[in-house]
Amino acid sequence: MSLPGPRHNFFIVFAPDVPNAQEARARHLPAHMERVQRLAQSGLLRLGGGLLPPDVRGTDPDAAEKIRGGFIIVKAENIEEAWKIVKEDILYTSGEVWDREKIIVESLYLAMPEARFD
Repeated sequence: MSLPGPRHNFFIVFAPDVPNAQEARARHLPAHMERVQRLAQSGLLRLGGGLLPPDVRGTDPDAAEKIRGGFIIVKAENIEEAWKIVKEDILYTSGEVWDREKIIVESLYLAMPEARFD
């Protein structure tokens, strides 16, 4: 059985933080979230969130304070467009939050493009 072909190209971005980025992350968070909301409304950003240490659960009361990177799934024609989205984010341009040398952008085959997380 073959899977149905995807209608769009999607990319996953894994963006770990530089060490001790918490203060800079908090400072840049309003601008980052404003941009993220615009990208989501445009349909380019499909999913995103923070990366947590293995011993922290997303439901922990202080989970947001322990974020140590981020991930996003973006809709783009090609990997260059996906990288452009990354490189225009304040968490990248500031040089204070995302570790530019460790960011990974990979093409995705979404077998469940309509998955929901409640």
